Amino acid sequence: MRLLRSFGLLAKTTGLTFFEAVLMSLILYAGASQYIALNMFALATGAAEMILTTFIVNIRHFLMSALLNEKVEDEVSWKKAIYAFEVTDETFAVAATKPGTVSMGYYWD
Repeated sequence: MRLLRSFGLLAKTTGLTFFEAVLMSLILYAGASQYIALNMFALATGAAEMILTTFIVNIRHFLMSALLNEKVEDEVSWKKAIYAFEVTDETFAVAATKPGTVSMGYYWD
């Protein structure tokens, strides 16, 4: 909750409207990238540079998802998509260090 408040405050001081801040949160679903994008927005950086920077910052999620794909129990594709969508640095660290495979129940606990 604090992250949402801090993002909203920074978005307001950067000059974004309430609608733009909400839209940014819906489109850019990545905490660190939102803060980087706010800074780049304040510096009047172009959209292409913002997109490239966001991609570079978040490329680690592809690697984390690939490793977790090997650790999860045999699941149907749509369940694996849920795993991949919800990968964060914290959930990756917990799941990656667990010996053996990871089940859906373990992942969501």
